[in-house]
Amino acid sequence: EAVSGSGIGALRALVKELTSAYAAVLVVPIIVWMARRFPVGRGQWIHLLPHALGVVGVGLLHTLLMFGSRELVYPLLDLLPPQSGTLSARFLKALPVGLIVYALTFAITGIVDRYRRARDREVEAAELRSRLTEAQLGALRSQLEPEFLQHTLHAISQLIYSKPRTAEEMIGRLLALMRHANAPGQERETT
Repeated sequence: EAVSGSGIGALRALVKELTSAYAAVLVVPIIVWMARRFPVGRGQWIHLLPHALGVVGVGLLHTLLMFGSRELVYPLLDLLPPQSGTLSARFLKALPVGLIVYALTFAITGIVDRYRRARDREVEAAELRSRLTEAQLGALRSQLEPEFLQHTLHAISQLIYSKPRTAEEMIGRLLALMRHANAPGQERETT
């Protein structure tokens, strides 16, 4: 069956959008690399020059890929290529969209990178807090263990003659506590 006029128009529009998207997929990694290689921030305004050149270069590459792929695809689908004028006219026509794509990709890359850095700093801070808590617990344990043991033994010695069963029970509990505290594989919990 022959394709109707509206079918050809829809097919032509589909090819136009797909070739544009295909070309964008190929140039977006270049924009991401440029955004990371030449960040623009405080004191880095000199990096605007590479981005100005990047907009032109990426725009030209996108235009070449887009229209080159259309020149290949249209004959395969028995479509006549549209008469779009010279390459420079095509480039100038596509430049505003390319500038928007470049700016959006640049901004999204910056946002994602800032989020990753913030998340990495949070993880590092949590690890440092955990290590600090462990060090504080170790220091506290080394201070408390001898003093706790001295006080407990003193209390037991006071009970040996007056309440021998209670003293014996306290010695048993102290031994159980020391076994538990010094058991291998004891994990300390921190938030």
